Amino acid sequence: MNSTLFEVTNAGVDSYNIQIPYRAGSSVFGGGNLIASYNRKYEKLYAQVQYIQSEGTSINSFVKTTNIVPVDSSTQNYTSYSISDYEKTFLNEEHIFTNQKVVVSDINKTLNDIDNSLTYKIQLSSSVSYLSPVIDVTSSSIKTSTNRVENSSGKEDRFGKRYQKLKFYSIYTFTITGNESTDITLNQTVEGVSSKAKGRVIKYESNNVTVKLTSINAFESNEELKFSTNSFNNPINISGNVTEIIPDFTIGSTVTSMNSSNNTVKYENKISGKVVYWNPQFGELIVENNKQPINDDFESIITIGSSFSRNSVAENQLNDIFRVGDFLYKSNLATDDSQFIEVSSMEFENGVDYIDETGSKNSSSIAKYITKEVSLNNSGSSIDVRLTVNLRDVNNVKVFYKTKNSSEQDNFEDINWVPFNIDGNPDTDEIATATNSISGEFEDQKSYQELKYSASDLTEFGSYGIKIVMKTDDPAYVPKIQDLRAVASYWC
Repeated sequence: MNSTLFEVTNAGVDSYNIQIPYRAGSSVFGGGNLIASYNRKYEKLYAQVQYIQSEGTSINSFVKTTNIVPVDSSTQNYTSYSISDYEKTFLNEEHIFTNQKVVVSDINKTLNDIDNSLTYKIQLSSSVSYLSPVIDVTSSSIKTSTNRVENSSGKEDRFGKRYQKLKFYSIYTFTITGNESTDITLNQTVEGVSSKAKGRVIKYESNNVTVKLTSINAFESNEELKFSTNSFNNPINISGNVTEIIPDFTIGSTVTSMNSSNNTVKYENKISGKVVYWNPQFGELIVENNKQPINDDFESIITIGSSFSRNSVAENQLNDIFRVGDFLYKSNLATDDSQFIEVSSMEFENGVDYIDETGSKNSSSIAKYITKEVSLNNSGSSIDVRLTVNLRDVNNVKVFYKTKNSSEQDNFEDINWVPFNIDGNPDTDEIATATNSISGEFEDQKSYQELKYSASDLTEFGSYGIKIVMKTDDPAYVPKIQDLRAVASYWC
């Protein structure tokens, strides 16, 4: 290990992972010494160069830099470790770039075939034969600075394992009358005349019909039904109540996808997961699935002929995540109930290491401003906040508040934050002014705009706090907040 180089993965602003291809040889491992190479990212550059320039002489400076794609950015405008052309700059003045740059470590210079990741070219000229400008390279230095900001959502790999949240089509069963003991054909559509509910017949036995609901509305007791395939001389009605069939999952057990046309084909160790949590009230199943999705696609549903359609031969099925359209098998599932558990929606939860901004402390965003606890002489029930900001996208700033009643014993720091307007956005839909889309190198007062955030009808409180979270996928275009005004008041 001491002589092996490891590639970095899952990089954030302050952290990254390395994967070691073997395990420790004993129970004692680790140590106090670690050597790691590193890059220096920046968006601002300051060349401090002492020089002497007389009349008739001139000094022109140019800089050539190396580009780097920022954390959480998906830009296609350039690639990491690409070299930019020389651009005009000035000595002893701050130079602001329009995208993030990097001073590359020695190993990355070798791997990316870079001679120098930061190069200055200084041209000295004179119109006087006996005079020359002079620069002191022995005391010259370069200063770089970067904006500590990212655009995390919790879905990024650096936040660790993400569980899948699955929901299923609702299953209802009811008894019908009027069919004169005629069997009901499976896989046809049935619709409630009064409820407008729709579903697909997946089971029929002795006038008992089991339906997979495909509409928002549910079937109603005693309502008339219309079938897409069967036709009857008499009206077909639901007799009595409609009962929902809710599956049951055991925490720690394994669920497996199976072929929709042949329930004997199960994709064990191909498309499977361990049950972490089951909420029967909301029909949400949380599973741990360590499979990499096909084509690195975390969202597509199963469609016929697509890359995600399931193979009729289990051994030929590629490893994948659960998708919309998968049928789940669990232990003790009856053969004739194989159509009961079909995934209707799927999403991945945030990584287990991600702390949402509504958490009381140590949330995962890097760029944020938090006021101290503001105590009031009189109780308040509403909060109004005004921000004067310069940003490219209004969504790059989220504002939160927390309140505490004077009689509460909780520490103010332990109270969770609440986003204004549910998502932390302003009271009204706002669009950033046109000049805000220009680089931070150029701005004036008219680039700033006022955003309003308010919350009313709150439980009476004696103190409150405000949190502002700033995000962007390009550290060269950061949100700038010039002014914050917050007022708490009481409304009868």
